[in-house]
Amino acid sequence: MNIKSGPVKNICLNCNKEFIGSNLYRKYKFCSQKCMGEYKYNNNPNYKIVNCSYCKKQIGRRKIKENNIYFCNPSCQVSYEYKNNLRDLKGIHTTHENLRIKAREKLKKGVKYFNRRISSDGYWQVYVPLSGWKKEHIYLWELKNGGVKKGYELHHIDGDKLNNNLNNLVTLTKQEHLKLHNQSKKRDYKGRFID
Repeated sequence: MNIKSGPVKNICLNCNKEFIGSNLYRKYKFCSQKCMGEYKYNNNPNYKIVNCSYCKKQIGRRKIKENNIYFCNPSCQVSYEYKNNLRDLKGIHTTHENLRIKAREKLKKGVKYFNRRISSDGYWQVYVPLSGWKKEHIYLWELKNGGVKKGYELHHIDGDKLNNNLNNLVTLTKQEHLKLHNQSKKRDYKGRFID
C-alpha cells in the first residue's frame, strides 16, 4: 500500500466543502477538527439534544436518562436550586441544614454526642454536633462545670487518659500540671527525661 505524502483533495463529510488537506485527516475526510467532532456527535446514537432545566437553552449530552435535570453551566444550576428551594439563602444545601436540625433535636432529647474515637495523643474524642471533635474529658467537664478557667488545665488523677469519670478529673494551673507530670517521668543519670 502506497500512501502519497503531501496535499490531497477531499470533500468534508460534515460541511461538504472541498478542501486540500494533509494525510492527517485523510482517513476521516474532514476539513478541520471542529467538523470531525461535530460529525462524530451528530452520528452518535447516545448523543442527544436536551434543554437546560433553567434557561431552556439547547445543549448536547451523552447518556441521557429520562426525568433527569440538565444544566448548560454551573450558574444555571445554582439559579435553578434557589428558584426551587433546593438551596437556602446562605448557599448551604437544605439537606445539610436538615441534618443540623436533626442533630439539634437529638441534643434536646439528651443525646450528648454521636461518635467516639481515640485521638493520636491517647485521649477519647467525641463528635459534638455543631462544634466538631472535642476531647471527651474537656467536653464532660464543660457540661458539668461550665468550662475550664483561663490558665488552668484538666488532670486525670489516676493517670489514665481514658478514664473520664468526673471524680477522676481536677483542674490545675499549667505550671502545677507540668510539675506533676515531670515528677512521674523517668530520668537518666544526667537528669534528662527518658521517653
